Amino acid sequence: MRRFLGLSFALAATAAIAPFASAHFRLLEPASWIEENNLGDPQKLGEALVKIAAYCRYRQKVQSSLFEREENVETMDVSERIEKGFPDFMTACVKGDDLAESNIPHPFDTHPPLVRRIENLGLDSQAILKSQQTLPAASDSWFSAIEGAASIEAGQWKAFEESFHKAHQESLAWRFKPEGESEIKHVLKYFPELQFTTRKGITATVNYENLRLSDWETPLLFSTIMKCRLEESLGRHKLVIDYALEGQKKQTRKVSYKDFKRDGADFLKTFEKYYGRHITAKKHHAQKANPAA
Repeated sequence: MRRFLGLSFALAATAAIAPFASAHFRLLEPASWIEENNLGDPQKLGEALVKIAAYCRYRQKVQSSLFEREENVETMDVSERIEKGFPDFMTACVKGDDLAESNIPHPFDTHPPLVRRIENLGLDSQAILKSQQTLPAASDSWFSAIEGAASIEAGQWKAFEESFHKAHQESLAWRFKPEGESEIKHVLKYFPELQFTTRKGITATVNYENLRLSDWETPLLFSTIMKCRLEESLGRHKLVIDYALEGQKKQTRKVSYKDFKRDGADFLKTFEKYYGRHITAKKHHAQKANPAA
């Protein structure tokens, strides 16, 4: 019953390490590096490392901030936010010391700190980190020299923005309690009520907040569940759910989960997913209420 717990966190992680294939070309490399240093000038390489490290750091900051937002928005505008804010961020980096021990984010491997990478080029790291040459320039860019660069960048950003927005939308469905008509509607979009039926006509209905069987007097609220487990005896497979209503002792309900059928859906997997959404939202709001815990 633990498989569902990682899904929402996987969504967040996927967005956090989203590929930088849609980077802002014209913010990163000056024309002089391409035109004057075909063999690679260590000075220009060092400056480029600083600029790329700052860009990665700022982009990660922007994306993380947007992904953590708890509201349903039509568009995230990641590209526009980065392009407007990066020059000032880069200027602050050159004036401060934040980049010295920074790493370039990478989802698959690690890199040495920026200072060591610059020193490996035989350069004075502090001189490079404080160089005004690393500041992004609106002009003197090789961006305009590449045929179709604008359309290539626009296409990459369009695909990324759509993917990022989609991941954020689904993440909200796992984070909302939900409260209010808007949040309930959003959760229902990803967790619609599903009904399963046995050969004897007994129905089991699963939604974002409870499980109901047609031969039960009352639905079983996810908020009252204490523990779930699977049992098998004499060829019968049971989902055993321990729960406790407020002010009452522990009670148990059993569901012959293999008896409930629905085209295109599995009862047990559906229960895991929907109850998992409840647990994920509960943990998320508990952490928000007590960040230090």
